[in-house]
Amino acid sequence: MDTNLNQSSTPLTVGKVAFSPIHQPLEGCVVGKGVTSKLADLKFPFSHEEVKATLSTFFAKAMTADGYSERAAAFIDPKGSQIEDLLHGALGVAGEGGEVVDIIKKAWAYGKPLDHAHLIEEIGDAMWYYNLIIRSLGVTWGEVFSANVAKLSARYPDKKFSAHNALNRDKVAEQAALNSVTG
Repeated sequence: MDTNLNQSSTPLTVGKVAFSPIHQPLEGCVVGKGVTSKLADLKFPFSHEEVKATLSTFFAKAMTADGYSERAAAFIDPKGSQIEDLLHGALGVAGEGGEVVDIIKKAWAYGKPLDHAHLIEEIGDAMWYYNLIIRSLGVTWGEVFSANVAKLSARYPDKKFSAHNALNRDKVAEQAALNSVTG
């Protein structure tokens, strides 16, 4: 059978779970916006492994922060000491942050169309450097997220932003909240 996916009676998705032509769920795959149109170019029959390999390129949005951390760690080139790795990460964040700012500046100040693909690329590069810092500290993204939410919850007890609370921080309460998460 060599039928285009759009014309196939075999469903590729049920809810938000991706299925192969032999109806086996693909581990860790959540169908995102626009995926089915990109998959329309696939032809049947294809193997379960081919489906998994093809879909993996479309499901970066479904990756967890800690899953990203593990995968991105393969590209770390240790500099020799923790402080050197931290410095490498911090300088990288600053450099990539500048590139993110430049892309947005060109759209804002010069009316250039916002280059989404380039912006995503540079955000990803900045995240890689943040990941280097996080791994050098021996913590996880989940721990960083938890610490940040604990601090923000102490700063904004009503669970929403207020300029008053942003300008009049209770640093003791924020530190206590951070300590409750980070130990």
